[in-house]
Amino acid sequence: MFSRQKTQTDVKKSTVKLLDSKRDLASRLKHLKQIIDSVDGSEAKALFATHYSHIYHLVYEGIVSAEGSLKLRGVHRAQREELDSVLHLLERLLMLLPDLLHCRWQLHSMSRLMAKLNHPANSLRLRREAIRLFIMWYQCLGTAAPVYVHSMFASLVPGLGAIQSWPPPSDPSMGIAPFEITPVLVASPGERQPEDLSSHFMELLLDFMVSQAPRIHWNEGSPMWGKSIEFLYERFKEYYLPRIFGEFKIITDIYKPNLELPEPRKCADLSNNPIFACQVVFVKWLANYAHSVYRAMELTSAQGFWGSNMQPVQGNHHHSDDVRNQSTPPSSLSGGDRDSITSYSSVHNDVDANVIAKDVILGSRENINFLHEVFRRALLMNFVHTVAIRRVICVYKDWIQMNVPELPVFMLEPDFTTEDEANKERLEPPKNRLRTDSYCGAVGINANNNREEYLSFLRAGAQKVLQVFFCNSAAVFLLFQIPKHEAAVHLLEEQVDVCKRVLNIYRYAVMNTRMEAKTWEQLLVVLLHVTSKVLDVNQPHSGLKHPDTLGSKLASALFQTLIVSWVKASLNVPITAELWDQLQGVLSQLTFCDELITEWSKTMETLTRVLSRHVYNLDLANLPLDRLTEQKSKKRRGGGNGTQSSVVTKEAVKRITDVTLPSSVQLRTRNLSSGASSDRKSLIFSPLTPHPQKKLVLRRSMSEGNILAILKGNGKGKGTHAKDHPPVAGSKTEDVSDHYLHPENRLRKRSRSADSIRKFISHFGHFNQTGMLHPDWAEISSSNTSLENTSTIHIDGDNNSLDCNMEAVTKSAEAKGVIAGGPVKGWLPSVAAILWRRMLGILGNVNDFTNPKTHAHFFQVLTDIWNTLLKIRQNQGISLDNIITPKPPELCPPLQLFSPWCFQALELSDEFYRGKILATALLCDITMNNHDIPFTQEYLSKYYGSLHKIVISNQQEVINEIVKRCGCKFVSKMLPGFSILLLDFCQAAHSVLTTDDLKKAPRMEASTILGTVLAISEVCKNLQILKPNSSMFQLIQPPQSVKDVALTCLIHFAKVEQTSHARAICLQSLTVFICKELTDLKNYGLPMNQREEADMNNRISIVFSLLLASIRVANRSVALVASDLLLLLADFANEVSSFFPYLIPKIILGLKWSLQQALPMKNSGWTSGKPVETEKRLLISLMLTLGEWCMRLSIESLISSYDQDKSSLLTCIFEVLYMVSVGYQSPGESHGVNLTSLEDFDPSIPFDDLQNVDPNLRSLGKENVFARSESTNSHPVIQDIETVRLSARSLLLHLLTQVGHFPMANGAARCGSIVSENDDLPGLTSELDELNAYVFSLPNIQLFALNSNTLLSIVELPAQDGLGGGIPSGFATTPTLVRIILRDLSGKASWDAAHLCAPPISQDDELPIMASFSQQPEDLFSGMTGSFLPQMGPRLTLRRRQTGILPTVENSADDLDNLDDLLQYIGYSSPECLLRVGEPLTSPWDPPPSLSQDAEDDVVAAVVNQRNMEMEFLMKFDMDSTMKAMPVSTEAESEIDIISDHEENLSSLAASTKSIMCGSSFMLSRRLFSHLGLTGWEKRSTVDLLQKDEKLLRELKHLDAQKCRETHKIAVIYVAEGQEDKHSILSNTGGSESYEDFVSGLGWEVELESHSGFMGGLQRNKSSGETAPYYATSFTEVIFHVATRMPSSSEESLLQKTRHLGNDEVHIVWSEHNRDYRRDIIPTEFCDVLIVIYPLQFGLYRVQISRKAEVPYFGPLYNEAVVEKDVLAMLVRSTAINASRARRSSLQFFEHHFEERGKSLSTIIRNHKSRTTFETFTANVFSPVLPPSTFQSGHTNRASGTSFTSSTRTTASTITANSSQSNQLSTVLHLESSVPTVPFRNKGPYHDAPFSPPGKKRNGVVLNVDVLNPHIQ
Repeated sequence: MFSRQKTQTDVKKSTVKLLDSKRDLASRLKHLKQIIDSVDGSEAKALFATHYSHIYHLVYEGIVSAEGSLKLRGVHRAQREELDSVLHLLERLLMLLPDLLHCRWQLHSMSRLMAKLNHPANSLRLRREAIRLFIMWYQCLGTAAPVYVHSMFASLVPGLGAIQSWPPPSDPSMGIAPFEITPVLVASPGERQPEDLSSHFMELLLDFMVSQAPRIHWNEGSPMWGKSIEFLYERFKEYYLPRIFGEFKIITDIYKPNLELPEPRKCADLSNNPIFACQVVFVKWLANYAHSVYRAMELTSAQGFWGSNMQPVQGNHHHSDDVRNQSTPPSSLSGGDRDSITSYSSVHNDVDANVIAKDVILGSRENINFLHEVFRRALLMNFVHTVAIRRVICVYKDWIQMNVPELPVFMLEPDFTTEDEANKERLEPPKNRLRTDSYCGAVGINANNNREEYLSFLRAGAQKVLQVFFCNSAAVFLLFQIPKHEAAVHLLEEQVDVCKRVLNIYRYAVMNTRMEAKTWEQLLVVLLHVTSKVLDVNQPHSGLKHPDTLGSKLASALFQTLIVSWVKASLNVPITAELWDQLQGVLSQLTFCDELITEWSKTMETLTRVLSRHVYNLDLANLPLDRLTEQKSKKRRGGGNGTQSSVVTKEAVKRITDVTLPSSVQLRTRNLSSGASSDRKSLIFSPLTPHPQKKLVLRRSMSEGNILAILKGNGKGKGTHAKDHPPVAGSKTEDVSDHYLHPENRLRKRSRSADSIRKFISHFGHFNQTGMLHPDWAEISSSNTSLENTSTIHIDGDNNSLDCNMEAVTKSAEAKGVIAGGPVKGWLPSVAAILWRRMLGILGNVNDFTNPKTHAHFFQVLTDIWNTLLKIRQNQGISLDNIITPKPPELCPPLQLFSPWCFQALELSDEFYRGKILATALLCDITMNNHDIPFTQEYLSKYYGSLHKIVISNQQEVINEIVKRCGCKFVSKMLPGFSILLLDFCQAAHSVLTTDDLKKAPRMEASTILGTVLAISEVCKNLQILKPNSSMFQLIQPPQSVKDVALTCLIHFAKVEQTSHARAICLQSLTVFICKELTDLKNYGLPMNQREEADMNNRISIVFSLLLASIRVANRSVALVASDLLLLLADFANEVSSFFPYLIPKIILGLKWSLQQALPMKNSGWTSGKPVETEKRLLISLMLTLGEWCMRLSIESLISSYDQDKSSLLTCIFEVLYMVSVGYQSPGESHGVNLTSLEDFDPSIPFDDLQNVDPNLRSLGKENVFARSESTNSHPVIQDIETVRLSARSLLLHLLTQVGHFPMANGAARCGSIVSENDDLPGLTSELDELNAYVFSLPNIQLFALNSNTLLSIVELPAQDGLGGGIPSGFATTPTLVRIILRDLSGKASWDAAHLCAPPISQDDELPIMASFSQQPEDLFSGMTGSFLPQMGPRLTLRRRQTGILPTVENSADDLDNLDDLLQYIGYSSPECLLRVGEPLTSPWDPPPSLSQDAEDDVVAAVVNQRNMEMEFLMKFDMDSTMKAMPVSTEAESEIDIISDHEENLSSLAASTKSIMCGSSFMLSRRLFSHLGLTGWEKRSTVDLLQKDEKLLRELKHLDAQKCRETHKIAVIYVAEGQEDKHSILSNTGGSESYEDFVSGLGWEVELESHSGFMGGLQRNKSSGETAPYYATSFTEVIFHVATRMPSSSEESLLQKTRHLGNDEVHIVWSEHNRDYRRDIIPTEFCDVLIVIYPLQFGLYRVQISRKAEVPYFGPLYNEAVVEKDVLAMLVRSTAINASRARRSSLQFFEHHFEERGKSLSTIIRNHKSRTTFETFTANVFSPVLPPSTFQSGHTNRASGTSFTSSTRTTASTITANSSQSNQLSTVLHLESSVPTVPFRNKGPYHDAPFSPPGKKRNGVVLNVDVLNPHIQ
């Protein structure tokens, strides 16, 4: 408190001293400054008001003193500080005495001071301060200022000229003479000057005009500040504006907008004129204070503000200039000065000068119009001053986007009720100047004072501001730079950047601002004007002639903005027909611009999506077929997030509307600065400048109208939302509001009649006479189509999507959009259709384009649109639940809409060649697709004529498109009159196949055309065709049949075609044709006409030659196909051998030679670069084909001689199979195919488009793929080679056992025997019916391993009736028989062998055997030995039977050689046993050529000497009693007595024989084993015993359960008309007649309950049906899972059916539905190959084949083949089997049936083979169960593995004894001469009966023959 009193005391003292005139000037100034620093503002103002005269004179003297000191002493620091101190006091004087100064107090003196301070020669720092002081004084004077003071104000800014201010003029009224004005502080020579003094001082002046007003302390307070700023603002406009802008005239009136569009102008003077710089400064200053974002905020947020969406593309654009003008005083003021100023103005620190300045600038209509006029002139500036232009654009942007805290008053909507009131208000402005809300709140004025009057007068509305901005901003586009100027490139970049900023504002207004119809119209007119002028080629410095023009850089952005704005406007307001015509006129003149086509394509893509969603109720981002595919892939992945990608896609393509407007378009950002092209094509706006990922929250002020609307909406519970803020583009919104989720609130669709559908189709399909899309927009908009009667559907819309009452719309079924003259805004089905239709033709007729490039681009876009429409049609009627097929759609896309354009394009000149190609492709796609509306006759006539002209024009690329698009479907489509083009298509296919282009030319389609034409040629043989090579549309009778033309082409290209796929199809087509001919030959025989017979003979011979030659080509894919085709033709082996027998050797030898050539030479492997996997497939296929041909041919054909060496075909087959089995070919002569008829055959196929190459090897190149095949193969090379060898051995064994025998009497279902070792054993109970361990312990069973993959079981059984008893056949046989069971690679076989003792015996016959039995045993023994004594000299027969006479019982005689008769009969009944074809076994062999006569004599002598030595040994043996055996036991004697008793009873021969042979249970078996040569020493290396144990038993059961043939299971599905879901299809229990005929042709119908063949998973309990088609050969079994044969009465049966069908790898579908069958109808992980059959007319069928990528190519049918009914089932069956084989070959770990069987056999032999000595081996052969040792209580037989205890010893001993007796008896009976059996099965019922030898004597001994009785069941 003491300090306060002291301060007051000091002030009083200083005041006294201040007023003391005796004190010096410096002291008084010091005390004045102390007083100012010590008191507050009010006290200082009172002090100055009291002593104003003293203070002023003191300050004036101080200035004079400081000036004199500076001139006298120079410019030093002390002098400068003295001047600053005095100026500081002058400033306080001006601040505290404004009212006094306003009364012109010290006017002349102040004028002189201001003149001296503002002298141009003063220093820059002093001039800055002087301007500030002058502004303070000038605003204090106000209206009281004299003229010369105004002149001084007008001269503050140098360099503007026109006003002379120094010295100021004198005032004559005051009587003061003129005075000289001199500078106070002269500028030093080294003082740094700004670059532009004018702009610098202009910037200071403008800043001080605002910043200094609040510092003046008026007596009236702060209201005077606004008046001061207004005074300065008006004086500036009066004195500076004309000098800056020239003749400044306000022509802009936002209240009555003048919307005259600017015209193009050239670039003005580019020199550095200070006037232009001052213009920039003023524009920036005005924009800063007009802008509601204060400059203080700009300092901190400038970077983020610019980076949001206005960041320039081209780098730095002087951003610092935009934010350089701050609200603080210039930097010339010191820090102390600013602090003091703040202290003095702290009383009113809540008042901001910016608010006052904004109130002044926007405080009247004149100022508002002045503001917009300045902005208009700024937009007309040269782009040297881009900073000002950007600043103006930024202001408009924030106004339009409402990115301001408070909207300017003129943007508020006026509340005039009528136009008269509005005019009245405009004529009577308010008397008092009105204030804004912010100003009134700042100064404490009641905000309600005259507020309504103020708003109603100054409000213009956002719509008028938008209109003015749209009109004025067009000027930035219409300034064309000087092309040769050095700064032209930089200025062009600046202009492009500014233009893109303007376009961004346009886009925001389009997307997020509600606009009236007039505003929309103004925007569209501006865009049309700008687009036409910028891209006008007639402008000298614009257009698109050069890339460095404004048009080339803005074309894409302009077109995008124009088109999208037009779409948006069409959804919100009605657009006049004149505007539509202008749009079409502008765009049609700019069709040379490719950017236009690009943006138009994006628009059409999005409009097509909208059309799909609203008209067809399909979302292209989430189509039903795509959903099914995603579900399938999701299941394949095992769950996972399978929908993520689809969601992204859905959001990425979103849509053309937003939330605020029903028709607003959801934006996606895209950077257009990088170019016009974009990967994502959609109707979107994108910022033309990049921006960071930052969301802007847009705020908007609400007027009373907004608030009332919200309150009303909330009160009613409907209407707008409580939030009326529009969301930022790209924000997430609800797709459909809750209001629409209720069914009662939805708009129901009306059922459309046929008439309405017809109207809709006509609306889309009509063209005018010129082929141009309908130009009458007004007529279309007012048309009442059926689309307008549909329900309202919105994309991304809410309840605000409709601008009309929803209830009214719901009640009214005739809701119309604005484009159709209705009240509803946004998307409706009618709106979508009409807008899509209009935008489609907005470019005019495409064939009027002058640029060929854009013409082609347009057709490419049309193709994309058409594909989208096709996708829509394909997704209509798709069942999502797969239970019910939806009804056909009521509305379908107009797929024929573009055909008139296409027809016209084909008539254009060759300049538009690219477009003609695309038009041709599109036209063919349109025609070849399924249509709901049939083609008219006029359309087909034009189409056929166009194709005919193209074919004869030889335009190869166009022909390629025709063949590519029509090749696979033209014939099967069977359009009316299609046959007239058959020769044209043959010519087109020939043209394609003769070109050198192997990669791009559609060679596969060309081959398909030839094949289908050949297939249909018989149907169309009598029909007329178009005259070839004539441009006239004239029908003639073809001079040469279409069949001959197609056949000739196919044969030619099957020889020389260079691509594998096309050549394969040629071969397949020829084979299908030959199958048809052979089928006709089988059914009807040879044709009666000899010429036709010769032609047929020639054709069949050529085709067979082609196939045989093709299996030897280097391209293994083609060779595999040829092999499959030959395999198919094996079904016609009987017909070929009957009608074309000369082909049989050719086929067999060709296959043999191909097999041999495919093998490597000895001591070499597959190292020639061929993939081993492919070679393996080919070799196995060739062997299968060879085997099938052998099995289908008769024995006579196989053993017939084919050359001079009389070698049989069977011998050649065995030779080559042996080569394959050893793995290499033997050197020697190869019998190839006679290629005399194939002289032009080309075996090289350089381009392989059938080979499936691993994607990992694509980068290696074609030459390295084969080299790495070994390393990339899933199997080792050794394993693949072993598979081939194993296949050959399997085929050899198969042929040995099956040739001439298959099928047996029990049918083809069984190919192997089901007999086991336990069958027919006596005494076995029912528990032992199957193979078990007890059977191995029996003494009559033994198991052997003959080699590495063959098992032999020998079982001796008691004779049965019909087998060994001799009752049925009459033979005298032994009481037991031998059963041989052979298990090898080919399967399991069984024979029964009996020992023949005598022929059928009658009582009258003499038994020569009884003579021997009458002797004593000793005589018998001696007779036996004596019989071995050789006679001296050779034993000769009396005579031999003549060759060619068959020996029988009737023609037999005692003097005939019975052995010769037996050999001759064997050669007749079993010709396969002949050593030479055609020569009997009795014929002596010629000596070898190398054997001379001397050598032959030596051999004879050696044989005779050996015979003599044996005779001597026997004679010695006969005389030596020690070498004679002891007599047999009593039991033996009794047995011999029993036998001798039978001499008197001839009828008991059989009984005696049985009793003789009952001594051993394995005697006959070991005898047969010996006769087969298996006991020899040379066989010891391969023949071994097997250890009989439990493990062997299990493995034998497993081996018997394995399949011995290739098996396939194939699904057959029937699809009726209208069925497109799984439930309906699988519920079919029958099909059409054609379908049933087809199924019956697939195989034989078998009863599943009794079927013994392959079942394929079907059950015998009828749960999977009662019957099924079954087909089998000796190599293959196929079961067909026919869906209609399986029950479908319950859900369980349907599930079972689905499992059976779904697990099949090959599906055959018979579809009678009008749409193509889809693979996903029956979802399955399998179905690798899908074969779909579609019935056509005339008994033809279209076959569609689709395979997965990993499945190799196969035949005989190809995709889109056309087949006749007679051969359909056979070809489809063969194709399905080959498809199954191809699929299995692609599996990594697949094994063939012979591989599995070979592994099992190898495992058994490896694990159970007994390594024994020869003695042990022979002992186990003698007796399978050896007697136990006498030294052990139990003995285990190592060979048999069976342990015998004491309880079995007696039995074993008895068996052994009986065996020895049997040996003696057999010796007596001389049974060693029995004939060994041959391991061949019985030929079957159609072969000769077994041989019956004559029962005659031969030297006292009757020959006994072992008869083999087969047991194959």
